[in-house]
Amino acid sequence: VIPSIAMIIILSIVNMFLPFDVLTIFGAIITIIINALIGGLTFVIISYKLGIIDYIFGHEMINKIVKKLTLGKLNI
Repeated sequence: VIPSIAMIIILSIVNMFLPFDVLTIFGAIITIIINALIGGLTFVIISYKLGIIDYIFGHEMINKIVKKLTLGKLNI
C-alpha cells in the first residue's frame, strides 16, 4: 500500500507541472510515457527499500536480475 500511495502522490505533483496538452494524441502519449517511467521507478525504488521485492523474489533472483541488467558489474 505504501509504494502505491507514494506513487499516486508523486504523479499528482508531477502532473501539475507537465506542460503537455492531453487533448492531443502527441501530448497524451508523452504524458503516459512520463507517468509510466516516473511512477514505475517510484514504485520499484520504494518497494526495494522496504524489502518487498526481496520478500517476493528472493535475494538470489534479485542478484541474477541485477547482474543481467548491469552486465555483471554490480552485485547486491
